[in-house]
Amino acid sequence: MQGKLNISEIEKYASDLSNKLAGNYFHENEFIGAKQITDFCNIRQVNLFMLKILFNKWQDETAKLQSPWFDYQHVEVKDALQQFLNILSRHISLQKDVFQELLTEAIKDTLILALSPHIYFHNVIATPSPARGKQSPDTNQDRNDILKQLKQLTKYIKINKILVSDLMARIESEQETIFTIETTKKIFDEILHEHKNQLDDPESIIEVFSELSPLSIQKLFGRNFSFSKGVRSPSDSGLGDSVDQAETISLNKRYRKEQLSLNDSLKPSQTTLHQSHALKAIVTLSKAIALNQRHFFINELFNSEYSAYDQAIEKIDLCKNYNEAISLVTENYAVQYNWNMDKKPVGEFLELIERRFQSA
Repeated sequence: MQGKLNISEIEKYASDLSNKLAGNYFHENEFIGAKQITDFCNIRQVNLFMLKILFNKWQDETAKLQSPWFDYQHVEVKDALQQFLNILSRHISLQKDVFQELLTEAIKDTLILALSPHIYFHNVIATPSPARGKQSPDTNQDRNDILKQLKQLTKYIKINKILVSDLMARIESEQETIFTIETTKKIFDEILHEHKNQLDDPESIIEVFSELSPLSIQKLFGRNFSFSKGVRSPSDSGLGDSVDQAETISLNKRYRKEQLSLNDSLKPSQTTLHQSHALKAIVTLSKAIALNQRHFFINELFNSEYSAYDQAIEKIDLCKNYNEAISLVTENYAVQYNWNMDKKPVGEFLELIERRFQSA
């Protein structure tokens, strides 16, 4: 598409819309929690970006706990810290001013990602990690660090997801182990050009935002701007249902709300089966599984089907003993979703079930 995106207009629109939406919510509520954030508005990408920002804040706060005076790598310390973080993740509570900042940034990032993926991803590539500090275009980046950053990003990107997926694949296929920022940007630009007719339709995204508050293409790009007309198929983004190319994909389907959990990227507890016996028994899985673990299991074991996961947990909690629960899981869900019983996600899920029924 031609035309230069007016970032100032994006920022103004994001601020005005967040003020409106937050005002409506906090008219009747004093705080907002993680559950409400994950389903806050009908644009799923906005909700996901809020979770992404919260996760980054989470990492910042976790880093502040580190101190040269103590051994944070000790097994007991790591286990205790993980349990603390899991508990903390279930008690997110934001007041209006803090939440409005969060929402403004998420709206802005969503619009930039949809309307100018070039700008969005160039910003991502150039964003320094805490370990690297300030970077110049010639700054060297380790391939593993880039891949780690992109893998984290894929958990929050739904619009134009094909771009980040292909960028990961391209970086992995390169022989080099060190890239400059400029090199990574050039690789991305090639991918963007290759997929220019496969991006999510920006006009549809603008239309969805306009349902919340009027959004003018001309204000964003200039008076005579219009999107170039090309065949755009929905990216494999999970924003809507899978349909034949000949079918019309409704906005409601493509941008339907889905229940997600906060902090889908913190690693679940990595205890072994032997260590799990020493851990405190849990009363119900529904209350014991932290938000990060919940999303991890939904994605890895239940094909991203939130309702299926919730129903499974409810049925497992109703089992009378461990044997009944294991039979339920292995004979139903493991078969239905083709679980590899040797994989880590399955092992962690079964460990939690064992703790649930270790005294039954």
